Amino acid sequence: MKKAIFIFPLLAIVGFTTLDSLQKTPASNRLLPAEMKICSEYNRKVNELDSFLAVYPHYFPDSTYSIRKKKYQELAFRLKEVSGILLYFKPKVYYDSIAGPFHFTKANSDQKGIFKEIPDSFILTGPLGIDSDSDIAQMNKDDIQSEQAFIRRASQNYRKVFDGFSINNEISQISDSRLMDALHKEIFRISVSDLGNADFIIDTASMPALRGAVHGWIRYVQPIVDMLPRSAKPLKQRWRRLAYSCELYLSKNQDFYAFDRMVFLKKCVFPLTACFHDVQLGLKIPFYEESGAIRSDAVSLYEANAIMPNFFEDGTEGRSTLKREQLGELLFFDPLLSGNNKRSCASCHRPEKAFTDGLAKGLSFDKKQLPRNTSTIITAGFQNMQFWDERAVTLEDQMDTVLNSPTEMHSSFSSAILKLNHSPEYVRLFREAFPGRKGVAITRDAIKHALSVYQRSLSGMNTRFDAYMSGKEGALSVNEISGFNLFMGKAKCGVCHFAPLFNGSLPPFYTMADHHSDGVPESSSLGNHSIDPDLGVARHTNNRFDQFSFKTPTLRNIVLTGPYMHNGVYSSLKQVLDFYDKGAGANFRPGISQQLRDAGLPPVGLTILPVPLHLNEKEKSDIIAFLGSLTDAKTGFHRIKKLPAMDRHFSDFNGRKIGGYY
Repeated sequence: MKKAIFIFPLLAIVGFTTLDSLQKTPASNRLLPAEMKICSEYNRKVNELDSFLAVYPHYFPDSTYSIRKKKYQELAFRLKEVSGILLYFKPKVYYDSIAGPFHFTKANSDQKGIFKEIPDSFILTGPLGIDSDSDIAQMNKDDIQSEQAFIRRASQNYRKVFDGFSINNEISQISDSRLMDALHKEIFRISVSDLGNADFIIDTASMPALRGAVHGWIRYVQPIVDMLPRSAKPLKQRWRRLAYSCELYLSKNQDFYAFDRMVFLKKCVFPLTACFHDVQLGLKIPFYEESGAIRSDAVSLYEANAIMPNFFEDGTEGRSTLKREQLGELLFFDPLLSGNNKRSCASCHRPEKAFTDGLAKGLSFDKKQLPRNTSTIITAGFQNMQFWDERAVTLEDQMDTVLNSPTEMHSSFSSAILKLNHSPEYVRLFREAFPGRKGVAITRDAIKHALSVYQRSLSGMNTRFDAYMSGKEGALSVNEISGFNLFMGKAKCGVCHFAPLFNGSLPPFYTMADHHSDGVPESSSLGNHSIDPDLGVARHTNNRFDQFSFKTPTLRNIVLTGPYMHNGVYSSLKQVLDFYDKGAGANFRPGISQQLRDAGLPPVGLTILPVPLHLNEKEKSDIIAFLGSLTDAKTGFHRIKKLPAMDRHFSDFNGRKIGGYY
């Protein structure tokens, strides 16, 4: 018997406390009546969910498929009604214990006791039990008991969360500004993660989950809207009209495949979030100054400059200034940083190729093939994990590896500093870029900060897609809009590539970067081949569940950054879509099963949904057209025309080539 068993992340649920515990601090008093109503509504929903979870395990297998499906969809709706608050206040609990970013699925489920193989920390969503009647009829007693145990355990894990979180205690400690920030972040998260069904993945739960999330958010915002003064009656009416229209659109459009996500965003979500923004202004509540990666007064996560590069900066000297950016650009193109003065950062990250090199695998210092494809550095500044295997956190950390690596720059900071100090122009530029420094101007940290500031300036956010989302209606074609809807829906691309960055940085906080084991093959053929043996993230985590797993890269400028995948195995986007359309690495069974056993992995193995997508050729063409709209015509094509001169001791280097020789 073969059947797919899915385990995926979902937002958590929180517990009940009495309203008597809500004691507001002096920092915030104005919204106290609304906050009491929010807590009351939230706790009521949590209690309903708790009762629902208590009986949920009884539906498997002793009911029909239609009933199990209906109950599972009800579970998705109920969970999403209460999901956002825990995520905002306890993101570590949410990501570490409840809904980690890694979607574990089962590539080959012929073995008994599959659920026993998965650590409790990976019981991320459950409970499921939505197997078809025909599948259950083929299951043996051990299979049924194993799945029953999993459903019970998963249900209990959710219920245990109730004891560890109190919405009343959390809200009592925050200001009005931060409460509004929490609600802003939740609707932003909904417009990305829930729109793309990133938490449930499977189609059955998508629309109920989205409806539950939106319904819950509107119910929590309503008490705040009610606090507007009488003079704001038009704003109140506008809110009620938009909220009603949004929920009505969702109730009338429940087909996962036909749902127009772009229309929902532009006609429902954007006007609603703009209205909520005006409600905050109407109540004269300041925008939260410590809002993180998202601009505090942003109306939409998709608007220009909503995500701020400075959130990812490394300390005071890592802050962006024009002089640091200009200095970093010079260093990026200067081969002086390499051991042989012939390679620069731009040797492998070429502007004309969207800061990649166009090769399947990168070229090493000694002109041999490196083990992995060269990633673009566009949007690299918008994430907290670097390299395919996420072994570095910041761009500054990444430089330690690159400069010292014998296969990349084969240099050292001491050598680079020595050469740079023999350029009076560089010394002046470093002093101007870092004016607070006393004594030595050129240091290891200064080099790393300057290079990182330059790379963070390469946002890749000036595309036709961005123009369309900002209101330029003619910026996208009908086919490209169709491609976006497929990307966020049927094709499941948005499950891993989170809009609007389209990388693995998890919204709304952008403090974690996702990675996945998709079963990328060694050969571009879609036949029965083996997974590429590169262990990926597991090489530095030593976690067997991280084997063959790699960072989710950005898709911005993707039409310029081929070949694709961590090993450059596919030369075209069509090949990539064909790979995922056929179930990704699940297509390589039974060879994959032996590889997983050899690697000491449990049967879970891959973190990609091991089922075909059933995309037709027109749909694939539309997705590729949409990906073309993510090309930034402005980023990266500027090249410097002159490198700083050297003094007489290093005058031979004055003829060095901008960007290096290879």
